[in-house]
Amino acid sequence: MFPEERAQQLDSLSPQSQAERVTPDYAEYVVRLNSVKPMQAAAERLIQISEKYASYAEGYGLEPGSKPTSVADHFYNLADLLTFSVILKHTGPSGESFRDFAFPERKVRHIWACSGIRTANGQYDGVVAKSTGLSISKHGEVTGISISFPRIVDGKPLITQRNEKLEFRMILNQHVFETTFYVSPSDLFDGTETALRIPPTVDE
Repeated sequence: MFPEERAQQLDSLSPQSQAERVTPDYAEYVVRLNSVKPMQAAAERLIQISEKYASYAEGYGLEPGSKPTSVADHFYNLADLLTFSVILKHTGPSGESFRDFAFPERKVRHIWACSGIRTANGQYDGVVAKSTGLSISKHGEVTGISISFPRIVDGKPLITQRNEKLEFRMILNQHVFETTFYVSPSDLFDGTETALRIPPTVDE
């Protein structure tokens, strides 16, 4: 949250930016839920199959038994968060994509209040985000964004039953990225995982 004085300054600004015309970029994207066992197993298989999929090893190391997420303390453990990614599959007809408006200086900024997940048990905003693909891009271009959310809200898990409906939504400069997943508790990480793979590309 902004300090009160800063919030008042922002409220007093002229809404000129609201008059800016926003048009679809006509690019194609894939939204993935990375922090589930089936997704991680698929990534591991592809890594083993061919050097072509070496980039699928991109992600984070996890330490079994590490301190759990504490939202109150602003401490986030990716082992017990729900991590999604929005990956560019094809640019639009003129080469346009979210690279044009979502990544100033190739960094992810100011998306917390504009991203969220929801199930029948509650909802929460994003807490950790990072751009993907810089390690594989020849020209330093971002291929996507990963964003993580707590999976326990007010002491209650967001996913409690088989095929729980899980809605994802993120807004970047008035462009909306949203989809729905169906997740079971057995799909979630169980604390023994040593890596969270976040594939930075979409392969045909």
